[in-house]
Amino acid sequence: MLEAFLLSNELKKNTTVEQSLERYESILKPDIEIRQIQARRLASRFVASSGREMAWYRWITRIAFSPLLVRRRADGFKGKIHQI
Repeated sequence: MLEAFLLSNELKKNTTVEQSLERYESILKPDIEIRQIQARRLASRFVASSGREMAWYRWITRIAFSPLLVRRRADGFKGKIHQI
C-alpha cells in the first residue's frame, strides 16, 4: 500500500512517467536493498551450505524433537492451558 501511495504521489508531482519512476525508485531502493540483505542472512540460517552443516542441523533437530525433551516440555504445560 505504501509503495502504491508513493508512486501515485510521484506521478502527481512529476511531468513525465520516467521522472516519476526514477524518483520512486530512488526513494525505495535503499530500503529494498537492506531488506534483501537481511533476507539473505535469514535464509542462510535455514539452508545448509555444506554437508557438515546439514548433518549439524539434522542432529540438532533430532535432539530438539526427541521423545524425552518433547515430554519434558509438554509436562511443563500441564495445568497451564486451563489458566489462560
